Amino acid sequence: LIGLMEMIQLPAFWLYVFGLVLFLGRILHAWGLGRTQGVSLGRFWGTVLTWTCLLGAALVLLYWTLARLVLTG
Repeated sequence: LIGLMEMIQLPAFWLYVFGLVLFLGRILHAWGLGRTQGVSLGRFWGTVLTWTCLLGAALVLLYWTLARLVLTG
């Protein structure tokens, strides 16, 4: 999704934001897995950040695509 955002020339700021959120989510998830076998805050917040990034990126791409379709006719 981040690659698609780059292809449609979304401003670099948004690429960095989504990349950072995804990176932090994956790091937290791995950290939570390494500390305990059961439920942990790291795994929970890592999953939340990862899914938030995926959902947010999908919504941004849908909006950007629909906005360009409406503007171009």
